[in-house]
Amino acid sequence: MLAGIPLRVSLSCPNCHQPLHVQGLGQAEVCGSCMHEMPLPESTWLGWFGAEEVAEALACANGDGHEVSSMGGTSAQYAYGRRMPRCQVCKTDVPSTEFEAAAQRGHHICSCGEKLRVREANDLAKVMVPGAKFLIGEGATGNSGTEGKAASEPVMFSCMACAGSLTVDGSSRTIACGYCGGSNYLPDGLWLRLHPPRTVVTFFVVLELDGEAEGPGPELLARLAVSEDYDVRAAAARNPMLEPGLFATLAADDDSDVRRALAANPNLPAPIAEQLALDDDYQVRVAVVRHLTSARLAELAAHEEDSDVLKAIGKRRDLDEAVLKALATCSHYSGRVQAARHENSSDTVLRLLADESDSDVVRALKQRTKSAALLQAFAASESYDLREMVAADPNTPDAVLVMLSADTDSDVLKALVKREGELPRAAVMALARNYNVGELAQARPEYSAGVWARRKMWLAVLVVVVLIVVCIGAATGTLGVMAMVGRRLMRMMG
Repeated sequence: MLAGIPLRVSLSCPNCHQPLHVQGLGQAEVCGSCMHEMPLPESTWLGWFGAEEVAEALACANGDGHEVSSMGGTSAQYAYGRRMPRCQVCKTDVPSTEFEAAAQRGHHICSCGEKLRVREANDLAKVMVPGAKFLIGEGATGNSGTEGKAASEPVMFSCMACAGSLTVDGSSRTIACGYCGGSNYLPDGLWLRLHPPRTVVTFFVVLELDGEAEGPGPELLARLAVSEDYDVRAAAARNPMLEPGLFATLAADDDSDVRRALAANPNLPAPIAEQLALDDDYQVRVAVVRHLTSARLAELAAHEEDSDVLKAIGKRRDLDEAVLKALATCSHYSGRVQAARHENSSDTVLRLLADESDSDVVRALKQRTKSAALLQAFAASESYDLREMVAADPNTPDAVLVMLSADTDSDVLKALVKREGELPRAAVMALARNYNVGELAQARPEYSAGVWARRKMWLAVLVVVVLIVVCIGAATGTLGVMAMVGRRLMRMMG
């Protein structure tokens, strides 16, 4: 699938300080006011449109974009976004079926008559935008940066001193007369005719989003990899077409941005990935996590102390038991949070968190479903936070709830008595006798039901005892004596 990224750049000429509108993706641009040639090296372009800007552009909705003002180095106002190429006069889209043929003939003529320049993407475009195929809509200087210095046809002009004829081709504003040798300065009107003011140009990079993308040649990447500018080296480092021999060179680069870009390279060799996993810069370690084997991930997780690196490890969905155990026993709480959250964490891994007291880890455990065996293990934990979590968990077995009713921590007991759902009667009656939560427990419906059940039980016992006494008295002939003793006892109690 093809996608389009519109680009627009305006500068301030360092010579005359007039606006200088960049006409296309070239190595230099000529000021239309003073004819000063301003170099635009690869590092400048990559500073404007690096990997982050390209990713932002592709993430935009069709027709949306970003505008940026850069005051550091070369002062510039530039914009980028997402849209397929279109004519800037009538806003008609250029048919994608015309791209190949238009690139061969060098242009596309719009239905309004406007002529749009079309060419295949150059090496710079392929470095900036991996998968770049075409450049569409550039101005006259988009290729070499020097086109358009001279007028297309000579203009006749008279010498101010001797009236001799002068041939003006627009290459210089000061013309020497061939007759008298006098110096003639071309007036503004003539100069503007030879060099019409350049307007803002929006040109488009068309790229292939899938399939085999043609990248910059190995010679260009080799040159970029040893550039003095770190932005250029970073662009080379992230390019999937990088030659194998350059990985080791860039892995030893002094600039962390270059090493970070290399760590994000999809073709990063395993030995280089292991080297970058020991990098001093945490962002390099974050970027390289995606390339590491399970054994190397486990080593990294066991000793890592940066939360961003541990979060990057936790985002990998293919983590095995060894890595998850390393996270669960990590000294940094963030690693234990990742173990608590990860979908592959078994009860064996989660049991390693049985004495956890960090609130973030406990919060992560609360958000996942736990087995009855795991809840029982947490109920025996030394951490009151975990016991409180078990007390509130709707899946906690009754036997565990009864065990927790004898807990010595008031927060655990409060969580137990306030839990939703029915509590076992034995747990409620135990809680009702506790001075910390007794009133709360007695307000639960299970308590009233338990008291009434206990009264019914004692009444039944009393009835049985009376029947037994009556039977014994009848059998021994002492029923009258027993009745008299019973009446006296009742009077004494009354």
